[in-house]
Amino acid sequence: MRSTPAAGSADVASIVRGDGEAAFVILFADDDVRAGFSGPVADHIGKRPDCRVAIVAPDTAAIDPAAMAELLRARVPEQARVLMIGHGANANIAAALAAELGAALLLVAPVEPRDHRVLETRARAAGIAITTSEQAVGWLAQVATLDLHRMPLPGAALPIALRQSGTMADILGAMIDGLPLPDLSGSIADWHRRHGYGIELADSVQRSVSGELHLHGRIANTGEAPLHFGRRQPDRLLIGARARTGRTAAWTIEARAMPTQAVLAPGASAGFFIRFAAPPSNAEDDVEIELSLVAEGVFWYCDLGFPRLRLATASSLDGDPPAFPPQPAKALPASAVPVNECATLDDLSNCYRLILGRTPDPDGFSYFSQLLQTGMTVDELVSIFVTSPEARARFVMLGRPASPTAN
Repeated sequence: MRSTPAAGSADVASIVRGDGEAAFVILFADDDVRAGFSGPVADHIGKRPDCRVAIVAPDTAAIDPAAMAELLRARVPEQARVLMIGHGANANIAAALAAELGAALLLVAPVEPRDHRVLETRARAAGIAITTSEQAVGWLAQVATLDLHRMPLPGAALPIALRQSGTMADILGAMIDGLPLPDLSGSIADWHRRHGYGIELADSVQRSVSGELHLHGRIANTGEAPLHFGRRQPDRLLIGARARTGRTAAWTIEARAMPTQAVLAPGASAGFFIRFAAPPSNAEDDVEIELSLVAEGVFWYCDLGFPRLRLATASSLDGDPPAFPPQPAKALPASAVPVNECATLDDLSNCYRLILGRTPDPDGFSYFSQLLQTGMTVDELVSIFVTSPEARARFVMLGRPASPTAN
């Protein structure tokens, strides 16, 4: 039986009741439970008569792992297995609570790879520990106490399987029952076959006077299944770009964009346009640029061996902004790629998050979504947000000018 979402640790006491269940699952929810990851997972688990599910709402900042663990210890039978599932930004709280309880832990992609706290808390957790974070995968390889026979699969196979609903139930069921995980050795090859793609640049990379890199390109679906783009789709696909210089191994925060078509059928292609701030560089530095599909802003597809376009460019601080020839992909004629600077739903979500500092409200999001269909540009959308009374009040509270300008 699946419970209703909880607001915090105090509500967990009213959710996890009754003795005798074989397993308890604590699932940290997405902002949008039904459209996100947690709803479908809860549906799979909730069909099991021997399992009880508690969904904790995404406002996890106020949750005290120790206090929640005490509530659970008083209500979970000793013989019951407890499985903690953390998705994306909820990985930290899930790992901390698993450490308190000694529970099995499942961190589902995407886990923020730049957050080392996940690794620090997971070092104290017991039971099964699986993640798709590149750093955490390396950590797993060094853990002597991990029960490796429960993981007869490549490190990248699990996140792929979790995105295939037909396999997800078997994986979670095995973890709940403490059984070996199913054989997923063919998942990666099957995923590559069905979800292949290729990326090309249609013009040389341009650096604007303000220091932004502008990339016009084209993405083609070379697989056997349609590619559905957008954060409201199950795979949450976007096209991403990031850069770094020869002085540092750190990549910039990735920029994301939608192609000109939200759905690409097998064999179809569409243009895209991405712009983002170039990393700081000296005249002698090379700037390395990488383009790939991304899942929720994480270069997950690169880690799985999917194709990516990497460019080594020459940097210059003198004279005109340099234009970089595309490598190694062959350039398409510029006229073949429609330049799309129209705002997307992803841009709208970012305006709420970055300018207003909050998640979208349903009425406002619906209103702006209709405006986007008229062809509103990113600059027009940002201008509306930064000049709104709510944004002005927030900037004043943060000690910034009341009339900010978009960079």
